[in-house]
Amino acid sequence: MINDVAATETDVLSSWKEIAAYLGRGVRTAQRWEAELHMPVYRPWGKDHSAVLAMKSEIDVWIKSRSQSKRNRQLAAARSAPLVPGRNATQVTVCRELLASSRRLRADVARNRTMLRNSIECLWKTLASMNERGEVQALQMEPQQSEESGG
Repeated sequence: MINDVAATETDVLSSWKEIAAYLGRGVRTAQRWEAELHMPVYRPWGKDHSAVLAMKSEIDVWIKSRSQSKRNRQLAAARSAPLVPGRNATQVTVCRELLASSRRLRADVARNRTMLRNSIECLWKTLASMNERGEVQALQMEPQQSEESGG
């Protein structure tokens, strides 16, 4: 219960300056987003217009929903736009090939990220077991001994 209260307190942004810093934008931009784009900002009852509160989690959800709705609008516009007469068919083909290549690269990056994460975990486990057996200290000493014997 106390941890929930502490987590909630850290989730609260209590000024335009804090909200703007969290968004990585200026105060005026944050205020404009609240007015024009309906960013979730609350005004304590009985306080003047400048007093505001916002929740980081709600702002994160709002940003994701804005990104998704913008992406959906762009896709719908692109799909409904007729091809311009006389447009070179090879340009359309090249665009499609680039999109397909981009999707393959994205999948490759995700696969490589997973493989790298697994390799790092394996390395940490190996180092931990070597440390338990005292082998890590011996490995750390070898370069120093070879420098002494070489010099």
